[in-house]
Amino acid sequence: MGADAGTLTTRDGLRLPTRAWLPDADGAARADVVLVHGLGEHVGRHDALATRLADEGYAVRGYDQRGHGSAPGPRCHIDRFEQLIDDLGDFVSQVQADRPGRPLVLFGQSLGAVVALRAVQGGAIEPDALVLSSPALRDGVELPAWLRRAVMRLAGPFPSLPTVPLDAGALSRDPAAVAAYRQDPAVFHGPIKARIGSELVRHGALALAEAGRIDVPLLIVHGREDRLARPDASVELQRAHRGRGATLMLYDDGPHELFHDPLRERVTADVLAWLDERLPPAAA
Repeated sequence: MGADAGTLTTRDGLRLPTRAWLPDADGAARADVVLVHGLGEHVGRHDALATRLADEGYAVRGYDQRGHGSAPGPRCHIDRFEQLIDDLGDFVSQVQADRPGRPLVLFGQSLGAVVALRAVQGGAIEPDALVLSSPALRDGVELPAWLRRAVMRLAGPFPSLPTVPLDAGALSRDPAAVAAYRQDPAVFHGPIKARIGSELVRHGALALAEAGRIDVPLLIVHGREDRLARPDASVELQRAHRGRGATLMLYDDGPHELFHDPLRERVTADVLAWLDERLPPAAA
């Protein structure tokens, strides 16, 4: 497996760092997998998953979303959710320009799953398959209705207002994975900021309301014990999309980050088997 790094220049001039995990014969890769990471983290946290996919013949590419990881901009901040969608669309265009005609898989985690889903629903990207891991369509933090409304109103004038902290202990049942997250200097460890949090809530609701606007094979993997992104929203999405070929895999005892949990090997094998049924074989 080979790996390289590069840069994506956004429409407003930011330079987002990119990474690639490539099979030994990139030209014969089965598909391009574009990996979109979650809230507060960075694409490098998914090295183990990306490496496994590359070992199976997939060319995996990803980037640090604006305000995340090594990307420029205020930490964990956006002006509009559409910026994240535009960045993903531009990155996919860059990937497809390098290897035109190769199948494309969008693979989103949590926040990244909502970004990927909204890009597909809006017609910005037409992948051959869409994989959503613990999509943050409805957050699992129980706030009083009045407080939630107040945060949504304050997000406009006070975008960096700290709201609720992200519970690192809810990410995984693997103590080593949780410790690595807490010690990672490229992770944003502060409370979720009002603007990005409110935009995620808004677009999660829109994604569910527009669930029928997807016409690509869809796989959703979600843990039943996810305390950060509610699995019942994934059930709603799958039911609304069922006639178009949606598969939902729910894992008992599974937390938010299935690919950093003791379940990782089982979930990865399930994803690979699902892709194997829907993509053409790799070129000889």
